[in-house]
Amino acid sequence: MIGGCPPPGPGRTFGIHRPKEITEMYEHVIAGFDGHDGGRDAIVLAAALKPGRITIVSAYGPATSMSPLATNAFWEALHDEATKNLEAARAAIGVDAELLAVSDTSPARALHESAESAGADLIVLGSAHHGRLGRMVLGDVGRSVVHGAPCPVAIAPRRFRDTSWTPGRIAVGYDGGPEAGQALEAATGLARSLGAELLIVTAWTPTTMAATYAALPGVTEIAAEDEANAQKILDEAVAGAGVPAEGRLVAGAPGPALAKAADEVDLVVVGSRGWGSARRVLSGSTSDYLVHHATTPVVVIPRPAAAEEATTAPTGPRAGAVTP
Repeated sequence: MIGGCPPPGPGRTFGIHRPKEITEMYEHVIAGFDGHDGGRDAIVLAAALKPGRITIVSAYGPATSMSPLATNAFWEALHDEATKNLEAARAAIGVDAELLAVSDTSPARALHESAESAGADLIVLGSAHHGRLGRMVLGDVGRSVVHGAPCPVAIAPRRFRDTSWTPGRIAVGYDGGPEAGQALEAATGLARSLGAELLIVTAWTPTTMAATYAALPGVTEIAAEDEANAQKILDEAVAGAGVPAEGRLVAGAPGPALAKAADEVDLVVVGSRGWGSARRVLSGSTSDYLVHHATTPVVVIPRPAAAEEATTAPTGPRAGAVTP
């Protein structure tokens, strides 16, 4: 929307999509392209996930609202330039994709609305161009896309397009809660689709690590019970994964635990947690940490409907496992 009115510029879709295969985890993936290298990384990751259909979306328009006297020729010129940039990126990468140039001053809104209207299964982003090589750093647009997205969001590290990426191993954070359960389901589907193995990581914070509780009577026994409960949650997840999987129990904060695991795997999947509507991505402490520290692509999964009632401070076991 420009100045509160429908954008006058046209929007057209180009290309032919491939038929969906049974083994595909994602049927329709949207890759955000901004003309920079991060957008190219996003396109390469989108193709590597082997979806049935890819749409590369680019938002165009001036940074500020334009006068209503702006001519149709002006908007046509902006649209044509955006389309040429999309066509050049598609040709350079050699991907089979549809192209969509959207007249919108907000790239995040353009991606959200495009994904929602198309019923897309995944939005793929690149990292900000000022981040460290091989790591993910989200700029303002990236953060806006992740927060409130209507579907899962994948983020590619910088220079991902220059890597030889083979998704042989996928890590997922799991604590038995609904958000983590949704992430585990997605990670299992990806592992099955891509022929990858699964690493399920459960992080727990021992009560003895908190100075406030360290001197209390029975704290050692409580910590041992918490560890046993976390191990049980992890063992059940591994046993029910349905794909080759191993478990890892880590004492400490979940964000660093998953970021460390990212160095050993090819993809990390994490749930989202926060206050807001279910079926939306709400970046929590763990997912936010990951998208700024992981060295491999990260997929953030929206909150499941089962988490909708969590509108007050969450309660749970004394030892917090993965807190997305």
